[in-house]
Amino acid sequence: MSPPVELRPLPSSAANLQGRGIGTRLLVAAENATRLPRAALFTGALSGADLRLYGRLGYTESSREDVRPGLRLVHLAEALPGAQR
Repeated sequence: MSPPVELRPLPSSAANLQGRGIGTRLLVAAENATRLPRAALFTGALSGADLRLYGRLGYTESSREDVRPGLRLVHLAEALPGAQR
């Protein structure tokens, strides 16, 4: 089995650009650029908007990681259709 493609955290958009679908389009483009069967990513546990976005796009939580006091990461993964191409 191939290792998952890891999508690093997207840079934060400027406040005036949020809500325009830029993050969604970037993530979907990255997913479509691979033939790997699975994508994995992480975000901060307090990043509610990010977690909602990833959930809408089909990502499910796979684990949580305490990095240091006050910083907990949520790891998420999604099966990708690219493996079937």
